[in-house]
Amino acid sequence: MSSESRGWRNLGIIHRTLEVVATVAVIVAAALVMYQTLRRPPAAAAREIVIPREPLVVEGAVRGDPAASAIMLVYSDFECPFCGRFAREVLPQLEAEYGATGKARFVFRHFPLRKHSFARQAAVAAVCAGRQGKFWEMHDRLFAQGAELDEPELARRAAEIRLDPSQFTKCLSADSSSEIVDRDVTSASASGVMSTPTFFFGIEEPDGRVRVKSAMSGARPIGEFRTRLDDLLSSRALPAATSR
Repeated sequence: MSSESRGWRNLGIIHRTLEVVATVAVIVAAALVMYQTLRRPPAAAAREIVIPREPLVVEGAVRGDPAASAIMLVYSDFECPFCGRFAREVLPQLEAEYGATGKARFVFRHFPLRKHSFARQAAVAAVCAGRQGKFWEMHDRLFAQGAELDEPELARRAAEIRLDPSQFTKCLSADSSSEIVDRDVTSASASGVMSTPTFFFGIEEPDGRVRVKSAMSGARPIGEFRTRLDDLLSSRALPAATSR
């Protein structure tokens, strides 16, 4: 075989080798994309909620300006990953933009889902922290990235925010603590809540109840919250409350 023939043969081998390498690279890249897609948690289903006909009696922990008439009420579950994402990424921005400026207040209510093993006890733990004036501190720790919610972890987080351990332990087993969670669940069911997080946007009436103007559920971008709150403030000609 001449040197020229050997050269062409070698080029052919190299070409076929490069084709194989390219094919393998494409397969590996596709596999990586599929792996990342499968391991990523699915987006929470977003659905429209029927607006309650009757005004709601709003009770719960409040963040933002307590004097504001524009209200966003969230029914949430401490074991729900999408509730956690909202609490960590969206709520702090809304509080800075609407709560700290006296435009709105944000109300938290419990809706622990039955499929979540630790959600109800975590809700009771938050109630007990609230009785010592530290609901939101516990709220933030329970929704922290990767937080565990079993009993030892709840006790550890109570210690982190310096709750009285004796009072906290007694509160966890008190019927009155569970009754607060039950009250929220009953209210949620009566309002058509079926999943978490679910949000109601409304305006407080003179009797203290809230007339709901819109509602939504699931994982949503912050822009949708801004739109709903701005609708309450502008299209309804609602003046911003003065901070007290």
